[in-house]
Amino acid sequence: MATDGWQLRMAGVGLPFSIVTGFGEYKALAAFLHAGDRPDRADLPRLMLIIGLLTAIVAHYLEIHFGIAIGATRTYFWVFTAVLMVVGMRLTPVMPTELVMATPDPAPEPAPANAPAKRSKQARSAPASARRPRPATGLARLPRTIMTDVLVFLTFVYIYSTNGGNLADPSRILSDSIFFNPKTGGASPAIFFLMVFTWLIAATIGLAEESLAQRRAPQVSWWLTGFGLHAAVVWGLWLVYGLIQAARLAPITPPPGIANQDFLNMQLERVGGHFGFYTAIVIGWILAAGTVYAWPALRERAWPAAGRVWIAAAAGAASVILAIFLIYTVNVNLVKADIVYKQGQQFDSQGNWLSSVELYKRALATRKTEDHYMLFLGRALLEQAKQSQPAGTEPLPAALTLDDVLALTPDTIAQLGRNDVLRAAEAVLKEAQRVNPLNTDHTANLARLYRTWADLANDDAVARAERLDESVAMYETAVTLSPNAAHLWNERGNALLAAGQTDQALASFEHSLSLDNLFDQTYLLLADFFDRTGQTDRLLDILNQGIEVFSERGNQAVTGQLLSYLGVIEARQGNLDAAADANVRLLELLPDNLPALRNLAIIARDQGNVDQAMMYTQQALAASATASPDDVAGLHQLAAELYQRQGDTESALAELEAVRQLAPNDLNTLQTLSALYATQGNQEKVLEISQSLMALDPGNYQYAVEAGMALLNLERRPEALTLFQQARSMAPTEQQAAIDALITQAGG
Repeated sequence: MATDGWQLRMAGVGLPFSIVTGFGEYKALAAFLHAGDRPDRADLPRLMLIIGLLTAIVAHYLEIHFGIAIGATRTYFWVFTAVLMVVGMRLTPVMPTELVMATPDPAPEPAPANAPAKRSKQARSAPASARRPRPATGLARLPRTIMTDVLVFLTFVYIYSTNGGNLADPSRILSDSIFFNPKTGGASPAIFFLMVFTWLIAATIGLAEESLAQRRAPQVSWWLTGFGLHAAVVWGLWLVYGLIQAARLAPITPPPGIANQDFLNMQLERVGGHFGFYTAIVIGWILAAGTVYAWPALRERAWPAAGRVWIAAAAGAASVILAIFLIYTVNVNLVKADIVYKQGQQFDSQGNWLSSVELYKRALATRKTEDHYMLFLGRALLEQAKQSQPAGTEPLPAALTLDDVLALTPDTIAQLGRNDVLRAAEAVLKEAQRVNPLNTDHTANLARLYRTWADLANDDAVARAERLDESVAMYETAVTLSPNAAHLWNERGNALLAAGQTDQALASFEHSLSLDNLFDQTYLLLADFFDRTGQTDRLLDILNQGIEVFSERGNQAVTGQLLSYLGVIEARQGNLDAAADANVRLLELLPDNLPALRNLAIIARDQGNVDQAMMYTQQALAASATASPDDVAGLHQLAAELYQRQGDTESALAELEAVRQLAPNDLNTLQTLSALYATQGNQEKVLEISQSLMALDPGNYQYAVEAGMALLNLERRPEALTLFQQARSMAPTEQQAAIDALITQAGG
């Protein structure tokens, strides 16, 4: 901290390091200060456990700082610390008392003859179980594990109750949750069998444990009664909570006259309240379970003095209130916020950024320090900015804060101008960076924001340059935080390239390649860079390098992509043989690859090998079942061209008619069809296609002339005359004389 300007950004690493260092120094010093101490043999298990716990805490520090820390791994620290405190302060024995008593102690020194008799240590430490018989347990025939089993089945309700069918009847919702599979749309009793199996195992274990306390082996009737009582309690409570939860899952009908915002609040409160309701049930279960398990001991003890009763009651009430407050604010609110955040992600997938912004804002308002929500809110605002108008009707404050953004309503955001929405995203992402400055994602997202901002400011060269400079500066910080992240070096290179700093951009791409030579994006970025800058030799080198690297590792997809790129570049350079070789290698790697077959057909055509070109074209058409209509139409056009070169007009017409079915408004195809039908003398088809051309381009007089000539050849002179007159009114002056001759021929 002192070397970092006394900032707290390194506290997360510095605090554990200081704890471990301080403990090590203390142990080193204690070894000299207490050199003559010898541990008690009976205390060795406790000391060994303390050593193990301290080692686990150090390992935990290493895990969360050099690995990915999640909620489960962070919980380890508190578990280890709690056990360390209990064991270290001797609040609980490390070994069962019976085992400690069985450990032989050194022989005691003989006491003087006149010394009074003393109670032995073993007698004082004898366990309660050795002094009194095992107490009776709860209701007759119910195992002591009944409370745990009840909690398991209550949790089943919370986990497995769903309403994918949008049903309104609670009983139907509950039954479908355990007997219906929404993925397959059919009946599936898998969840029910799971619950029955769990109940059977739990009841058997509980009753078996309870049977061991009986003086004699229980009869069959005892087991049947026990199973029946256990089922009544467990399944009965499951049914009660299940129907309540199912009713909560039923669709909400908006009350008459309620505003959309208020109805959204009602829906989110219902969805987010499921976990809170379950938590309240668990708290109630804890109180009930504590009473059930502690009752045998409590009823055997005398009541303390009245004053102590009130003190204990007050302390207990205060503890309960504090616990509920902490559970609600720390646990329940966090889960509710996460539920709302998940709802926002659903709108993300739909591209409904305005709704996702609103839900992310609500999640963040619940947990204002959660930088993960800030990250997604900033991203949603950035996407919303791409859809916003350049100018808006709602101005924002000059100094924008996170609270200002959270106060925005959906209507206000919809009326904001593009720059204001980008400013809102900037405020959110800057706050995320402030909250968690060591998270590279926040800095990288700011860099992406400024890059997008620059792209949206194409009309303002000054603003574009400023935003690009800010983007590059943020990428500099990002690669400092994560120097081995190849994708960040690539993004930095793109930003530098957009800013016109080509040398630095190339250096960034090359550094990314040195970090990870298996990252296919880097090869494509370098290839694109060399292509833009006209460095053909280096372009071919990087493509061949990538092909060699990925083919050795069996990555067919990337190898195929690079081979396709190589084929295009070789063909552009006029190296048709090399281009064909690249596409043949691609076909060997990925048989029936449509781009490779099409490219080979075009190369063969350009080399004058029409038959080979036709062969590849037919193979491509056979492999085009999943291709887009435009790709299929392009293949039919290529086939028609090849048939024309072979002199097969009928086949060429068939291919062009197939193109016409896929792209009925393609003018070039229609013109070619009209010309081919004219050479065959098929005036009906010429007329049909000419009329289609007139409908697509009514201002072109030539289509009216072609249609009129077809009518004239069909001896439909009045109709032809009308079209010729129409064409003359649109034709330029130098063409009117020729059309006048046609009008005369039509009898005008």
